[in-house]
Amino acid sequence: MSAKILTVIVICLVVLGCKKNDGKGRLYLNLKSVNKTTFIKLDNINFEFEFSHPTSEFVMDTLFIRREFFSCPYFNADTPKPIVMPQFTSTADYIGIFDYKYQYGNGIQGCYTGKPGENLTDSVYFYFCLKDKNGVLSDTVKSPKIILRK
Repeated sequence: MSAKILTVIVICLVVLGCKKNDGKGRLYLNLKSVNKTTFIKLDNINFEFEFSHPTSEFVMDTLFIRREFFSCPYFNADTPKPIVMPQFTSTADYIGIFDYKYQYGNGIQGCYTGKPGENLTDSVYFYFCLKDKNGVLSDTVKSPKIILRK
């Protein structure tokens, strides 16, 4: 009986000791912050990420972004072009910081009605995924709910 209890305790300690998002041994992406969650036209939206690579190498990463609107489901789409991150030489498992910034209404629009210049107030989730030069993908990270006012 005590051997079974000891086995369960050891398994629990191993499971609790494993940390999924520690960024070691794999391509890693984590959304650290967003400057705010409600934006009006021409506000700057700033996403700050942590990222790392499992090996020391020349890094050529691409950031893919998908938007999921609440009331414009027909408009859910990837960004027109993936974002090519600045290239650099990485040290294995070194955590770097990357800022992705854009101006709401200039480039990426909100929920579009189909009429020129007319957008609707809507909420959106942003999903981000990092892809390295070898085609390896990070986990997908999700933003908090972002409100885009017309």
